[in-house]
Amino acid sequence: NMSKKLTVLFIGLGSIGTRHLRNLDHLCKERGIALYVDALRHDLRVPLRPGVEEMLANQLLDLDDDDAQPFYDIVFITNPTALHAEVLEHVKDRAGALFIEKPIVSRDQIYDGTRKLVNPGQKAYVAAPMRWSKVFMETKDYLDEHPEKHPFSARAICSSYLPDWRPGVDYRKVYSASEEMGGG
Repeated sequence: NMSKKLTVLFIGLGSIGTRHLRNLDHLCKERGIALYVDALRHDLRVPLRPGVEEMLANQLLDLDDDDAQPFYDIVFITNPTALHAEVLEHVKDRAGALFIEKPIVSRDQIYDGTRKLVNPGQKAYVAAPMRWSKVFMETKDYLDEHPEKHPFSARAICSSYLPDWRPGVDYRKVYSASEEMGGG
């Protein structure tokens, strides 16, 4: 009997969205949280990866669908970056928190700040790869020019694929892979 329930909407279930869905499913099971997941899809004929359909309550073609929830605890936006601005306009009022994979918007979508893509006080986590460093610099410049803006936090993580570190060496046997030696 799971007393807590988390309602989630996924927009984009490619490789990254699917990975986040599987991780979320695992964490919720581990912590005794009932997980309710809808997926907003552009084409229901495009097959999902194995096991994904079973994790979904509904596959929606738009948010006006009768099966759509009026409000989701979290909305994961893992579709192409070029679609983020349009998607955020539609979901920001229906989400407690936003998880946005990659930059919030692409370079050609930079706007003058009159549109609000995230509501004031709304939690938004943006997972932006470091290769988008120009976006970070533009964000810094914008914040320097607008001291009235108060971001909650920023976190930068640099990660890489361990087997690529030492070609020809079994990565499972080096200290970097050993939790006892500070890796893991």
